[in-house]
Amino acid sequence: MKNQTPLVLHPFLLAVYPVLALLAFNISQVSINTAVRSLILMLAGTTIFFGVLSLLLRDRIRAGLVATLWLVLFSSYGHIYQGLTGVKIGDFILRRHSYLLPIWLIGGAVITVLILRRAAKASNLTRALNIAGVAAVLMAALQIGAYFLRPGGGSHLSPAANAPQVNVQAPPGESLPDVYYIILDMYTRQDVLQDAFHFDNSEFVDRLEALGFYVATCSRSNYRSTELSISSSLNMDYYQNLIGEASNPNLAGWIRQSAVRKAFESAGYASIAFDSGYSPTSVTEAGEYYGSDQSLFNMLTYRGANAFEGMLLKSSLGILIYDFPTKLGLKPQMLLDGAFISHRERIQYTLSTLPELTAQAGPKFVFAHILAPHEPFVFDRDGNFTSRNQPFTLNGDMEYTTNAYADGYAGQITYLNKRILPIVQQIIANSETPPVIILQGDHGSHRTDLAAGDTPILNAYYLPGEASDTLYPTISPVNSFRVIFNAYLGAGLALLPDESYLSEYVSPFHFIRSIDPEPGCAR
Repeated sequence: MKNQTPLVLHPFLLAVYPVLALLAFNISQVSINTAVRSLILMLAGTTIFFGVLSLLLRDRIRAGLVATLWLVLFSSYGHIYQGLTGVKIGDFILRRHSYLLPIWLIGGAVITVLILRRAAKASNLTRALNIAGVAAVLMAALQIGAYFLRPGGGSHLSPAANAPQVNVQAPPGESLPDVYYIILDMYTRQDVLQDAFHFDNSEFVDRLEALGFYVATCSRSNYRSTELSISSSLNMDYYQNLIGEASNPNLAGWIRQSAVRKAFESAGYASIAFDSGYSPTSVTEAGEYYGSDQSLFNMLTYRGANAFEGMLLKSSLGILIYDFPTKLGLKPQMLLDGAFISHRERIQYTLSTLPELTAQAGPKFVFAHILAPHEPFVFDRDGNFTSRNQPFTLNGDMEYTTNAYADGYAGQITYLNKRILPIVQQIIANSETPPVIILQGDHGSHRTDLAAGDTPILNAYYLPGEASDTLYPTISPVNSFRVIFNAYLGAGLALLPDESYLSEYVSPFHFIRSIDPEPGCAR
């Protein structure tokens, strides 16, 4: 009995795998909906390519092998190109498209010829590739599934049971202040801006102080990453105390189901949150959520490349589109810049909407995580759009040289300052009860050579009444809401030591306490 000709599944499995693998790696930061269009396009392209090859070769086995070969070459090019960064043979720089692309194409053509000549009967190889494809897809799918199935994962965002219990109550007969928690991502401290970037931010700080803000001149973040910092501040305790020995914590759950938001709600506050563009801090669980439409339909009809698609292009042969942008016309370039435009519009929307919230009856707790001055820099000093030559990413963006980074960072801070000052002025002027406002960096810039590293932050408080007397130069985010709950809701919480912990952003985390006090800074 002759062996039956196997089904040719491997091209379709290997078309799906790069999308699922990238999604699995970034699942804590992106929604599945952002990857659906990529899956559809990869499968559709593979189906057409395989169909044409089958008609030309009249052999589905060889057509499948050729299709898989070119899929692998397409999907791996960007990874190999990025992996050659800094690699030289003498003075010969390997990381150049003019070298790598011809090698890629010639190598692909040679292997294609070998397949056509020698793979007339390759049933066993086809079966092996089918098995390998199933294993690869299954591994990526299991990683995605594990994220949603782990304790507190996915849509089950409740944090661990040892969250701090806050007993708050509204003082009888008194109007409660609205509370605005505005995080300006990666906004570093005034002295660091001067020393590391030669940028004088004193006018902005002086104007904040003239409005009645207390600016903590020696404040440092408790951690050096967004999720660790914000989960700590919104639960008023250190990661080590909150999570314990958990090796795979769901920090998004601690942010989106925070003790601070729940305490405000128990005291009669309405909660309001904005879409940050970063899944862990997009608190859709708030009473009111101002955000973009992330539905499957909207993602499928999204005009331009979304952030996930940009990452996928960068890891594949699609990187050529970004590295040769001058070859594109204006309209294709706008489609390629879709994620940057959305990022810019999201920030503009949040900034424009914040002062309008005073018209809503209080009391309310407003949480706004604004992903600026963090790169990518999409505003210049005057708010104009700045062009980019790389796919959209919030981390690991090395397009900027040291000088370009310093200029972009200072430019984005300059524009933010121009927007933030009138916003807080309007909030103060239009609030029936004097509001509480926190302007805070979650961490500082990662690109300084200073001893304090990336922990110094802007940390400014507008606290009406006598509460401002309890503030001090080294106050850190972990104590922000302890002060506020004590002052306005009678919580009676003890303040914690203000400490900064350094750690690589891996799980499990290994923290090193930064113990050296800065000269001239004391509680």
